[in-house]
Amino acid sequence: MKERNMKECIKCKSNATRSDLYYIMYKVIYKGVALKGAAEIGICNECIKPYLPRKKSKLFGAILICICLLGIIVLILSGVEYKFSWWYTLMLLFAAYQAYQWFSEYVASGDVTKIDSSVLQNILSEILNDKTQIDEKVIINWDVLNEKRKSLKVTASNFADTDFMKSVRTPISIKTSSEDSPVWLELIPEVIDFNCLPDSFNDEDKELLKESIRIFRQEKR
Repeated sequence: MKERNMKECIKCKSNATRSDLYYIMYKVIYKGVALKGAAEIGICNECIKPYLPRKKSKLFGAILICICLLGIIVLILSGVEYKFSWWYTLMLLFAAYQAYQWFSEYVASGDVTKIDSSVLQNILSEILNDKTQIDEKVIINWDVLNEKRKSLKVTASNFADTDFMKSVRTPISIKTSSEDSPVWLELIPEVIDFNCLPDSFNDEDKELLKESIRIFRQEKR
């Protein structure tokens, strides 16, 4: 059995390169936003590549500048007279810096650790909708928790019970009815933000969700 602190790619199940905590949301027609739960979603560089537009023009630009700079250096070393000038030297240094910047941008465009969080969560939402459920790294299954609340007065103190936590960390179904929109993700920041959650969420709902996230983060440390 895998340890909970291992990062796992949502597509290939190998080790994830990047892993973040997300709310799993969807919209119900005429009813507004709903929460399915929260989970840690990871992805590896290999699986994210098909969804990322690589900045190949930046790579070609960097290579072109490097070729030009190499040509100038060869000419200087071959004995061609070069009149020292701060202006020319600064231009050469700027060209070298620009080549480095463009090459860095190209490399970053294929590295999931450097992708903007909003871009990543949109990509992961697309990947997620090809699945039927999330069964790894579930922080809380909100549907299951609400079912328990019908017969049990659930409070934050229940989360100290290991068996209770296992029961509300069951797989989260991604399937929605014909009246629902596809699910999407919202990043859970370090300082927990509830702005994206349904308007119907009351203080008790927020406290339970906050406690489940706090416990999950504590387990990861």
